[in-house]
This record gives sequence, C-alpha cells and structure tokens, in this order.
Amino acid sequence: MKILFLRHTRVEDPATCYGMSEMPLAASFQNDMASVMPLLQPFKIDRMISSPLGRCKQLARFISERSDLPFETDKRLCELDFGEWEGLKWDKIDKKQLKFWSSDYCNTAPPGGETYLQLQQRADECLKS
Repeated sequence: MKILFLRHTRVEDPATCYGMSEMPLAASFQNDMASVMPLLQPFKIDRMISSPLGRCKQLARFISERSDLPFETDKRLCELDFGEWEGLKWDKIDKKQLKFWSSDYCNTAPPGGETYLQLQQRADECLKS
C-alpha cells in the first residue's frame, strides 16, 4: 500500500496559530489547486480520507469532483491541537512558552494542547483502520 499525504493549500491568515481551529483558505485557492492537480496525475488514488476541518474538506471536495472519487472524513486526521494558543497571532504567544515548546515539540504540548507524538499516534490509528 502506498499512501499519499496532502496538506491543505494556503490559508487566508498564516500569521495565526491554528490547528483545530477553522481557518479559511486564501483567495488563491483555485489557482493553488490548479497547480497541484497535475502532480496527482501519476497516482492511482483508491481511497481519500480528509480531516473534517473545512479547509481540508474543501481540498478533498475539489479533488473528488475532478476524479469521481468520493472522500470520507476522520477527526483523527485533524491538525495539532494548539490548546490555548489556537487563534492567537504567533507574535502574541508568550515567547518563553513558545521557546520551551519549540525545543521539544514532539514531547511537549502547548498549554491545553497536544504533543506531536499524540498527533502521530491518532493519525497512525486512522491509517491502521
């Protein structure tokens, strides 16, 4: 089995810390996707699973409509939960907390959030199902 991972295209406000938060995609979405679609051509996609977040479903819907392949959603594929940092501008997050987190983000969670290891574990569960 081969797995192809795609991340959503650019968001409207990349200066915001988001993971579980809904973020609109940039106005350039159609153009961004037009440049991605040719990259998918060499792959035979048998199954498509998306995060249920709007920015991810929009991408999945775009691909689905052009490939006649339905998609399903699974919340285990949501991005990292940044906890108390969700929705804050990156430059407004306490610098000491940010430095502490970024020194070992695999094992350290933002306040009220999750670690990248926890994200990996839930994504792995999805891939095994």
